[in-house]
Amino acid sequence: MRVSLPAWCTYLKVACFYFTTLTNRAKAIPGLNKNSLAMHGLVCALLFLPGSILAQPAIQWDKIVSSEDLQYYEFNTVKQTLDDGYIAGASLNDQDGHSIMVFKLSATGTKQWEKSFVAQYTEELAEIIPTPDGGYLLAGTSRSNAAGDKSENDRAINGGYYGDYWIIKIAADGSKLWDRTIGGTGSDMLREAKSTADGGFILVGLSDSGVGADKSESNLNGRVWLVKVNAEGIIEWDKTTGSQNPKEGEGDFTMDVTQDGGYVIASSYWRSIPGDTEHLTEVIKVATDGTTEWSKVLEYTLDQIPTAIRQTPEGDYVLTLRTYASRKSFILLKLDHTGNPIWYKTYRGRGFAITDAYALSLTSDNGYLIAGRSSANKGKEKSEDARNSEDYWIVKVDRDGIRHWDKTIGGTGKDALASMQQTRDGGYILGGVSLSPVGVDKSEPVDFYEGDIWLVKLAPEPARKRLSFTPGTIRFSAVAGSVGATQPATLIAGSGSPEPTLTKSLNSSWLTLPEPGLGALHFGVDATGLTPGSYTDTVTAAAAGYRSATLVVELTVTDANQLTTVRINAGGERSITSDGRVFTADQYYTGTDRVNAIASQNIKYTSEDVLYRSERSAASFGYNIPVVNGEYVVVLHFAEIWFGIPGGRHAGPGQRLFHVDIEASRKLTDYDIFTKAQGALTAVEEEFRVTVSDGQLNIDFSSGAANLPTVAAIEVIPRSEYTRRTVVISPVEDAYIQEYSYENFGTSPLLIVKDTEDNPNILGRRSYLKFPSMEASQVTSAKLRVYGYNAENTSGVKLYAYGVDQDNWSETQINGNTAPAFRYVQISGVSVNNEAKYYELDVTSFVQELVANDPFVSFGLSSWYIGSTVRNIRLDFHSRENPSGNAPQLVITTNAAARPSLQTTRIASEEITSEDRQAAKSAVYPNPVRKQFTLSLSPKHEGPVSMQMISQSGRSYPVKALGQSTASAQKHIDLSGLTLEKGIYLLKISSKFETEVLKVLIAE
Repeated sequence: MRVSLPAWCTYLKVACFYFTTLTNRAKAIPGLNKNSLAMHGLVCALLFLPGSILAQPAIQWDKIVSSEDLQYYEFNTVKQTLDDGYIAGASLNDQDGHSIMVFKLSATGTKQWEKSFVAQYTEELAEIIPTPDGGYLLAGTSRSNAAGDKSENDRAINGGYYGDYWIIKIAADGSKLWDRTIGGTGSDMLREAKSTADGGFILVGLSDSGVGADKSESNLNGRVWLVKVNAEGIIEWDKTTGSQNPKEGEGDFTMDVTQDGGYVIASSYWRSIPGDTEHLTEVIKVATDGTTEWSKVLEYTLDQIPTAIRQTPEGDYVLTLRTYASRKSFILLKLDHTGNPIWYKTYRGRGFAITDAYALSLTSDNGYLIAGRSSANKGKEKSEDARNSEDYWIVKVDRDGIRHWDKTIGGTGKDALASMQQTRDGGYILGGVSLSPVGVDKSEPVDFYEGDIWLVKLAPEPARKRLSFTPGTIRFSAVAGSVGATQPATLIAGSGSPEPTLTKSLNSSWLTLPEPGLGALHFGVDATGLTPGSYTDTVTAAAAGYRSATLVVELTVTDANQLTTVRINAGGERSITSDGRVFTADQYYTGTDRVNAIASQNIKYTSEDVLYRSERSAASFGYNIPVVNGEYVVVLHFAEIWFGIPGGRHAGPGQRLFHVDIEASRKLTDYDIFTKAQGALTAVEEEFRVTVSDGQLNIDFSSGAANLPTVAAIEVIPRSEYTRRTVVISPVEDAYIQEYSYENFGTSPLLIVKDTEDNPNILGRRSYLKFPSMEASQVTSAKLRVYGYNAENTSGVKLYAYGVDQDNWSETQINGNTAPAFRYVQISGVSVNNEAKYYELDVTSFVQELVANDPFVSFGLSSWYIGSTVRNIRLDFHSRENPSGNAPQLVITTNAAARPSLQTTRIASEEITSEDRQAAKSAVYPNPVRKQFTLSLSPKHEGPVSMQMISQSGRSYPVKALGQSTASAQKHIDLSGLTLEKGIYLLKISSKFETEVLKVLIAE
């Protein structure tokens, strides 16, 4: 009988052959030490073993967990408990429905107790959370009324679909303490639950419910429903967010609690395309109070489903995905702090065998462990053959996604992993369902033919004696002849506490090394004697017995006479904005050293919330910023984050009044952030032109009539480079329409909005507005302002702004039967009462998305939304024809130079003009396009360039140029490999500092 040896035996066989040869030769050498020879042989054998084999953690034990009742399990989760044991949970499926099963095990996997929790029909477990009192919170979904262990009825109204969040608090011995039913009047399915820093819990799932019962918001904005409860399960708040169409199904929804106390959610998102449906992943960042901070549909995740998401120590995100159809690879995606991709990695074995990732863990050495199932044999990233059918497969990678080791664990049957957690001893607990008998890695038989829960405990990884830097590169900028501010990098040891040394590869005089050690190290630069240009050196950290680490240090030196930009995040850390501006950590400040910060709140009218969540605030302080003499524009950023925080101090006009002097000239007197911004937690900027003649810009903040001065961020920009302007754009068309009517109201002095869903005898009205557009890549904020009021009573009625994709309507022809459709989800909303004034709606996202190379941007106004309790109330707004002069406005803040074709008005306390420095646009020729075309690239693009064609349905097709991928002047594009129907497409061109969109007509 021929026996196949494990992979490591092959390497050992080679080593043994080498050792035997050495031994035979040694017989002729008198006096050779046999012990030394034996040790030599052992070392040789170890050297021949591959790194992935040596690094694999060993199996400490494995256990089958089953109930006395032979039933079918849907295994959900396993967690380590406070007593170093484990708790496992599953949904039990039998002829009477589903119930929840919980098993408590000792530190060695011996079952200590089991409990079931049942009601009437279907109960499904999603998560188990160990609590500080030694008990546990069980979180799942119930479709039952009060019965058995369930104390409350389903929240569904008569005839509605059942399904609510169901949470159960149990003691350390498994006895039930209390349970809570949380739901709306429709079907709600809990998918994830986590503990929060305040001792409570966050519950997240999908909801089809409107407003009612425990749900305070409709599902107009999406179906993702977040519920925050305290330690006793009492609701503190709930929020609805996400897409209207998240896919339903197992393993399509994941969530993590973030470092700022908020939450990140990844869900499967589907949308219709002509003749088909495509599945993508949507990532949503939510603040501590449930407010959505940002969301991204990951266009490159076609037919891929999220299974786990975690925030990294650096504030980025890692996400595992499984493919919807092919299912042949583990997929690991890394995103930055705003959801933009950093890298995308796949891990697989040989062939097209099933390989799905279901679990993800951050490891103590800043790497990641991916776990799932695979039936693939050895090959690619997989170092071992399948045991027989499907096995547990785990892959350890570093922070850059580079594989360190992998391990296949299984019996001779089918084994499917579903849950994994790193344990306190540095090992791992794995859980899933097994159909395998005793054999290979499995020491116990199954009790039930449908499979039992199989837990596997792995020992800690063998100690990895290596050093690593985080980040791997730091970048400095300094003026020739000056000393730059220090920047940190953290040196980490994989194990132990070595004493490292630091050396420079080029021994550059400009790079200053800190005292060596582990932890945060601050590196400095000195540009004295350097000519303008770029410099690079590499720092190596080494320690006896450890693998060394390298840190790349880059320095850009500018001319001493060249004016440079300085940006400072006051009271905060280094931050990079979504448009690429780099704000350094707080520096150059003088006076009282006092800062204030909030962990997480949504800041209105900005996408750069992090800049405004910290501030320098004291009775008297200033900034002395070294600059080259010349003319500058100083931009001061403010937001009121002390008064007006939900649940905190009341905010109102006059509570904070302070003065600002720049270069000994008073610029602001008794400045009131709340009044200027029209509210708390709202971003506002002030701009000033100044001249510096002594090499230092002085900004002084002093107390005024009330409280303390404050500032959130500072920008100092050379006058010649400053192009940011605030402009007010007037509409070129506006009109309201009446439902089911052919009458045109384009010359009316009013824009009327009225929602009449509950009264079919009264025809509803909605309004349309069209504005000339600006380039999307240059818009930093956009606000739609309409002047009007509630014309019927004093109540507040929510007015919503919607995007309108078609701009070919005319105010003299539009009517209720020809009006273009609104987008399904509104952009933003504002409450309108009986006070006649301008009401503002933030439309930044829509303007940035659509107006590139489009001469117009259109909006719709409506008061309709699902679940609204306010109906049949008329809102009147002034149109552009109204003699009052209070016409609608689109207020845009832009970095683009002025375009003379636009009739715009600057609104600011100080006029700042600018030369037209806008570079030429890219161009496509010929256009219409057949199979090939040439792209003449704008000089605005620098570095690597990526391109994609986007159809009118929104489908994206990656496009590659022939030759280099960098920003060369001309690129030749071949579309013959793409299946594109005739019609208009958008060519999206993205580079480091610029995003551009061109219209392309495909002729065939």
